[in-house]
Amino acid sequence: MCPVLLALMCPVVNGSALLPLHDAAIDLHPIVLLPGNGCSQLDAELTEHYEPSPWAPASCSGAAAAGKGKGRRRWFRLWKNSTALGDPAVALCYADQLRVVYDRAVADYRNIARVWTRVVSFGTTRGFGSDDDPSDPER
Repeated sequence: MCPVLLALMCPVVNGSALLPLHDAAIDLHPIVLLPGNGCSQLDAELTEHYEPSPWAPASCSGAAAAGKGKGRRRWFRLWKNSTALGDPAVALCYADQLRVVYDRAVADYRNIARVWTRVVSFGTTRGFGSDDDPSDPER
C-alpha cells in the first residue's frame, strides 16, 4: 500500500486527532487514491445505461465514454489510467467514472450507478505491477 496513503489513514498522530473530518456520530473515512508504483490497479466497466453526472461534459456519454464502444461493454483501466490522467479533454469523464458515493442506508461507499469496478489480480501482487491489458483473461 502507498506509504502516504497509510499515513493519511492513521487516525491518531502523537496522541491527537489529525483533523475533525467527520461528524462524531457518523464514522466516515475518505477514500484517497495516489498515483505511484505502490497502488493497486482498478478496472471498470460501464453498463449500457451509464449516464455521466450533470457536471461532466456531454462527450462523456454514449460511445465516447471510456469503456463503451461498438455496442458492447468492455473492461478498461480506470486506475491508474495514464492517458486519462494526462488528457484534459477526458479528465472530467475520468473523474466521474472514478468517483464513489456514500450510501447512508448501509453506511458504506459504493460506485456511482452503472459503473462496475474490480481490483486487478485481487489477492496477489500482480495488481501492483506495470499497466497491462484489462481484457487479458490471465490476470
